[in-house]
Amino acid sequence: MVFRAFNSGLDVDQLRALREEIEVFSSDDQGTALGVRLSVSRMHRQPRDEAETAFVRDVVKTFWSSGIDRFYATTYERAPLLLLEHCTVRVQSTLQDDNYVPWHLDANFYGFDVPMLTAWIPLVDVGTETPGLEFADLGGRLSSQELRRLWLSEPLDDRGRRALEDDRMLELFGNDVRRQSIRLKVGGFCIFDQTILHRTQVMAGARNKRIALEFRIADRDHLPRDIPPKSLKGMLMSWRDRESGQVRIGYSGALFPEVSQS
Repeated sequence: MVFRAFNSGLDVDQLRALREEIEVFSSDDQGTALGVRLSVSRMHRQPRDEAETAFVRDVVKTFWSSGIDRFYATTYERAPLLLLEHCTVRVQSTLQDDNYVPWHLDANFYGFDVPMLTAWIPLVDVGTETPGLEFADLGGRLSSQELRRLWLSEPLDDRGRRALEDDRMLELFGNDVRRQSIRLKVGGFCIFDQTILHRTQVMAGARNKRIALEFRIADRDHLPRDIPPKSLKGMLMSWRDRESGQVRIGYSGALFPEVSQS
């Protein structure tokens, strides 16, 4: 299992510029903050205007200049692949709980077979007056294979993913699971793999809306064997060209021809 939290390391000015772009996308005509989930892949496929196209470019630039790609490469000794299909921005209003996500694993996105990391990057200070993330420490009570079997035995929700409410967490793991929330300022971030249970931090009386960017990174050279190829078809990705070193944006078929044939 991989989990690391960093108090700093990212370009604060770059993140603040992204936040300014996001605040335009996530406000109604009166400028009232809404609870929304912005899909980077939708903005690339069907941009509503030049601002969305520019935002996608800025997101990709932020990732490849952050050093998170090198963290993946060092951790797993594999070439990193940015899963733009699963790159999202979440804006959680203090007035709404629409974007609250219960306990879950990010194996929901890319399975268990290929090492995958999530980089969760708050664009506002979180953990005190603004909800961050909360993590569950299972204390090594399950092996990776046991966790995988347990997770895949859980029913799918309306979105086709698996999640656990508190009562189900209690039923599965008892009441001695240690829960940890993190405090981060802008420029800090956390990285964790697809076997780490986490959820939106529950914070009664939160005063500020939460804005966070989520990157998901996998192996450039290997597809997960536990996801049907047809589910990977047309997936938006970004990678570095091996010969030129230039950053590319494209679909899964460009790297994995077998997906196009599924």
